[in-house]
Amino acid sequence: LMYVAASSTQTSVISIGYGYVLDMKQLWWSSGGTLGANVVSTNSSFGVDYANCASGSYPVWNDLYNQMGAEGILSACATANINLNVDTQGDVPTGCSSPYIVAVTNTTSADAKNNNAAYGAINVDLGAPGTSILSTYPTNTTGTLTGTSMATPHVSGAVALMHAAASADFHQDYVTYPDSLALVLKQLLLANVDLIPALNGITVSGGRLNLFNAVTAIHAYVGANPTAPNLRYDSHVIDDATGDNDGNLDGGETANLIVTLSNLGANATGVTGTLSETDPYLSISDNSGSFGNIPTSGTADNNADPFVITAAANTPLEYSAQLSLTLNSLEPYTVTRTFNIIVGQKVIYWTDSLEMGEDGWTHSNVLGGFGDNWHVSTEMYSSPSHSWKCGDTGTGNYANSLDAGLVSPLISITPQSALSFHHWIESEQSGTYEDSVYDGAIIEISVNGGAFAQITPSTGYTKTFRTVAGGGNPYTGPMPGLRCWGGAIPWTIEEVNLTPYAGQTIQLRFRFGSDAATSREGWYVDDIFIKGEPPSVPNAVVDLVIKLVGNDMQLLWNAPVGGANSYIIYRDIFMEFVPDLGNQIGTTSDTTYTDIGIVPLEPKVFYQIKAVR
Repeated sequence: LMYVAASSTQTSVISIGYGYVLDMKQLWWSSGGTLGANVVSTNSSFGVDYANCASGSYPVWNDLYNQMGAEGILSACATANINLNVDTQGDVPTGCSSPYIVAVTNTTSADAKNNNAAYGAINVDLGAPGTSILSTYPTNTTGTLTGTSMATPHVSGAVALMHAAASADFHQDYVTYPDSLALVLKQLLLANVDLIPALNGITVSGGRLNLFNAVTAIHAYVGANPTAPNLRYDSHVIDDATGDNDGNLDGGETANLIVTLSNLGANATGVTGTLSETDPYLSISDNSGSFGNIPTSGTADNNADPFVITAAANTPLEYSAQLSLTLNSLEPYTVTRTFNIIVGQKVIYWTDSLEMGEDGWTHSNVLGGFGDNWHVSTEMYSSPSHSWKCGDTGTGNYANSLDAGLVSPLISITPQSALSFHHWIESEQSGTYEDSVYDGAIIEISVNGGAFAQITPSTGYTKTFRTVAGGGNPYTGPMPGLRCWGGAIPWTIEEVNLTPYAGQTIQLRFRFGSDAATSREGWYVDDIFIKGEPPSVPNAVVDLVIKLVGNDMQLLWNAPVGGANSYIIYRDIFMEFVPDLGNQIGTTSDTTYTDIGIVPLEPKVFYQIKAVR
C-alpha cells in the first residue's frame, strides 16, 4: 500500500498526488525494479459532483489518468454518492474519458444499487459492495460505513490481486506493453462480473465485481505467441421463436441458447461444448453444441447446433441463473467456463414523468384545518422539466399547518411489482433530536377503494415526526409519531414493494405535513413508475345488463373469458365517452354494481365496465 495525501477537488493538489504515483512507477521501470514502486492501481475516493471533465482544469485530470495508464496503472475511481446519471449530468473523475479509469458504483448485500449512488451506461464500469462495509476508523476502532468510497477499494484491491495471480504470459506481455496489458486486465475484470438486474443497462458491464472469476481469468491468460488454445465465453443470445419471441427466456418457456466463444490462444479445431446446470429453475433438454474451428483471436458460435433450455413456470422475474460450459477441442484442450443468464423480464407498465401536467392526479388537504401546497413545478426536477412540489409556487417556503395529499390515478398491480420514484426534500428538523422532524413526508396506499394507510419503502424512513414541540408544548402537526422522510435529502430514488397488492387496484398518496411554525423549501417528487410482471389484457365483460331499481341503476354482467381480478365502473351523460378518472364512479371485485340515487339527477346516463387483471 502506498498512502498518498492528495484527496482534493483542486487540480493542483491532484496533479502533485498522481504525479508522485507516476514518478514512482517510472522509477521502477527505469531501475529494472530496484527503485520506486510497481504501482498497478490507484484508489480515488474523491471528486466533483455534476462536473464536466472537458471543462475548466479537469482535462488535466484526464491527462494524468492517461499518463499513468501508459505506465500500466489502472485508476479505480468512486462515482458520486448521489443518484445521478454521470453520462448526462457529469462527474469528475468518473465522467472522464480515459480508458484507464475503472469507475465504480455502490451495491448492497442484496445486489441492488444503493439508492444514493450514481450510474452511467457509458462511464460507470461496474458495481462493488459498498453498503454497511466493516472498516477501520482513525480512532483505532472499527465500524460500518456506506458509500462508493467503500466500494472502490474492493476494485483497486482486485486489480492488485489479479496482478499477483496472473499467468507468466501476462507478466511477460505487461513488461513489454504495460499500457495495452492494463486494458486487457480491465477487460477481464469487467467480463467476469456477476450480472445483476440492478446494474443492467446503467453500467458498462451490467454487473458486480466477482473477484474469484477475475483472478481465475487472468491466471489463464495466454500471451501473444500462445502454444495452446484459450477459449472463453463471450456472450449469448436467447432464441425463443417458439415462445413469445421477445429475445428473453421467461418462466415456463423453452428456448435455444446460442453462445459465442472467443479464442485468445492458439488455433482450436473441432470445438464442442457440453452445457450443465445445478439451478432449481432451469432444465436442459439438449446439452451439446458444436462450434467448429476457432482460430487465434477469432470467435464462433453454436447457432447451427444450439443448446435447448427451459425455465420453470415459477421462476422469479429477473432471476440470475448460472450455467457451466465445458469446452473441448482436438488439440487436445479442455476447459470449463461459467456464465449467467437472466430469466424473466420485468417491465415498466405504469409511469408518470410529470411532463404531461397533472394527468389524472388530484390533491387536497387530508385533515380538516390543514392546508395543501401541491402543484406541478418547474423549479426543480429529477428529469426535465417538471415535478410535483409541495411548497411555495415561487422560491419561498411551504406554508405552515399543511396536511397535503397528492393522490395518483387508479393503478392495477401485477405480480412481483415495485414502485420507484425520485424525491428531494428540505423540511424543518429538530435542533435537539437528530432523528426527529417537525415537518416531513410519507407515502400511503389505498387498496380497492379502501382507506389510505402508510407503507414503508425498502430502505425505511429516515426520521420520525415529533410528538411534542419545543418547550414541551403540544405538537401542532398532523402526523405525530409516524416514521417519515424529513430534514435534508438530495435527489434520491425510493422503492416500495407492491407485490402484496398483486391483482388489486390501488391509489398512492404522497402526504406532506407541517406544524404551525417555521418552514423550509418543501418536497419534490418526480419520475414515478411501477415495474413488475407484464400485465395481461383481459377480454371484455360479457352480457352487461342495466336495471332500474327505484332511484338506483343496478349493473350486472358476466366475467370475461379468462377472468378478471376487478372491475372499474365509469358513467357519463354522453354515449361516446372516454373512460378516465373524471367519470369513474367506483370499483368492485364482484360482477354487480349499484349506482345509487342517479335516476332523479340525470335524464340519461351511459356506463362502461372495464375488466382489470
